Formats: sequence, C-alpha cells, structure tokens
Amino acid sequence: MPTIEEVTAKVIAILAEKANLDPEDITDYTKKLTEFPLNLDSTALGFIAITLREYMEDILAGATITSQEVKASGLTVKKLIALVCERLGVAA
Repeated sequence: MPTIEEVTAKVIAILAEKANLDPEDITDYTKKLTEFPLNLDSTALGFIAITLREYMEDILAGATITSQEVKASGLTVKKLIALVCERLGVAA
C-alpha cells in the first residue's frame, strides 16, 4: 500500500504531464484543476480519470474513480489527492 507522499507524487506527476508542466511547478494545492497554472479542460480531465483509475487498480483491485468526480466543479489538487487516498484506503 502506498504512503500519502507516494500518492501525492503520483497524482502531481499525472496532472503535470497532462498540463505540460514540470511537477515542481505545481506547488499550490488549493488551485482548481481548471485554473492557472493547470488550465485543464474537460478532455484532459477525462484522461486524468482514466490514468488514475489504472494506477488505483494496480494497487487495489476494485478501487476506481469516475470522470465525473474528476470533472467536478471546483475540484482542487488537494481534493483530488484526498479522493484518491480515500479510495485506496491511505490515511491522509
């Protein structure tokens, strides 16, 4: 089972890849996924959901996340990390 730090690093890496950023550029976890500096659109958020679902399934069979959850209005980096941790049973 991964630690909170490992989950955080993985989520940040996935977000950075889809936003064409360096992971070190994502420092403010209170930023919404659709706002600067990420500026992720609906399509990118859908791909993030798919990537996170694959990551979660590799760790815990049956763990999942839906694209609707990732596309939820106002979802921040911090809330996304918390959601993934919750689904994996990692203490946040």
